[in-house]
Amino acid sequence: MKRQQCMAHAVALAVWLAVLGMFQPTAALAQWQLVVDDGFGVPENHAAGAMAVFEQQLYVGTSNYEGDAEIWRSPDGLDWVQVVSGGFGDSSNHEVSAMAVFDGQLYAVTYLGMITTGVEIWRTTDGAVWEQVNSDGFGDSGNIGGVSSAVFGGQLYVGTYNILSGAEVWRSGDGTSWEQANVDGFSDPGNKGVFAMAVFGGQLYAGTYNQNGGGGAEVWRTPDGTTWTQVNADGFGSPSSDFIRSMMVFGGQLYADGGNRDLWRSANGTDWEQVVGDGFGDDRNWGMESMVEFRGELFAGTYNSLTGTEVWRTSDGTQWEQTNSDGFGDAMNCSSASAAVFGEHLYVGTYSCGPLWIPPFQVWRTEGRLFSDGFESGDTSAWSATVP
Repeated sequence: MKRQQCMAHAVALAVWLAVLGMFQPTAALAQWQLVVDDGFGVPENHAAGAMAVFEQQLYVGTSNYEGDAEIWRSPDGLDWVQVVSGGFGDSSNHEVSAMAVFDGQLYAVTYLGMITTGVEIWRTTDGAVWEQVNSDGFGDSGNIGGVSSAVFGGQLYVGTYNILSGAEVWRSGDGTSWEQANVDGFSDPGNKGVFAMAVFGGQLYAGTYNQNGGGGAEVWRTPDGTTWTQVNADGFGSPSSDFIRSMMVFGGQLYADGGNRDLWRSANGTDWEQVVGDGFGDDRNWGMESMVEFRGELFAGTYNSLTGTEVWRTSDGTQWEQTNSDGFGDAMNCSSASAAVFGEHLYVGTYSCGPLWIPPFQVWRTEGRLFSDGFESGDTSAWSATVP
C-alpha cells in the first residue's frame, strides 16, 4: 500500500513538473548587466519612459509622477550625465514618453498624466540646449501626452493620448510648424491613444488604445500621412485585445502587440496571423511593452505585474525563448518600458510598479555574447543563466 502511494505521489509530481515545464524558457538565459540601478539616484523615478541613440550617445527619458521628467545620456552605457531636469521647466511634465531623431535633431515628447496645458515637444542639436517646438497640447489641453513617434515621408509624426475627444496624430516637416494628420480618434471616440507607430511597405501604421469597451484596438495606415484606412478587425477579432503598446517591422513583416497576451503579424499590412496567444505561456504577460531588433532577432519585453517583466526573442516570429529571469530578479520590474540598441548591446529600461512607484527603475544591457557556453555556435550541451 505504501509503495502504491509512493508511486502515485511520484506520478503526481512528474505530472506537476511537466506542467511547470510548459511555462519555462526553452533555452538558456542571456547574460545581463545592470547599468542603472536606482533611477539615476531619484527614488521616485519609476520608469525609463523612452530611449534614443543620438550623436553616438544613448539617451534615457524618465517618468516620475511625484516629480518632474528628466533626460540622461551616456557615451558608453555606464557613465551617465543629466541633460534635462525639472520637466523642461514645467512641473506638469512628469514623463518623457517618446523620443525620435529627425533632420539631425533629437526630439523629446512629454506626458503629463492629467489635463493641464497639454503635451510638449522639445528638441536639441547637441543634447544640452533644448527648445520647445509646439504649442502646449497642440492647442488642445485634452492631449495630455505624446505617446508615440515616427519619421515618414520626410515628416515627423507624433501620436497623442486624448481621453476627451480621442487620439490625434500630428506631423511636421520642419519640427516647428504642426498640422493634425487624422480625424480625432479616427472617428471612433473609443480610440483614446495612438501608442505605437511603424513604417512598413511604404506606409505609416498607427496602433490604438481603445478604451470604454469600444470593440478592441485598431490598426490604421496611410500612404500619404492624411488618408487613413483601418487594416485590422477591431481587437483582431476580440474586444479584450484593446491596447497596441508596440509595433515593429522584422523579417519583412509587421508585428503588433494586441494587449491581451497576444502578438500579431502581417506580411501585407491587412491579413494578420497570431504568433503569440498565451503570453508566452504565462497569462500574466498582458502585453508586449517594447519590441526591438537586435543581432538579426526580434526581442519583445512584456508587462507582468506579478512576477516581473520577461524579455523574449525569436529568429522566425514563431519559435520564442526567454532571455532574462522574470523581472531581472525583481518582481517590481513590471515592464520593459523602453529598449534600444546602442553599440554592441541591447538596452532595456524597466517600469517599477512598487508602492508609490518605488523602488526606482533600472536599466539592463546584454553583456558579452548574448548566450554563453557555445550556444551561438550550436553547442547546446552547456547552459548558463547569469543575472547580476
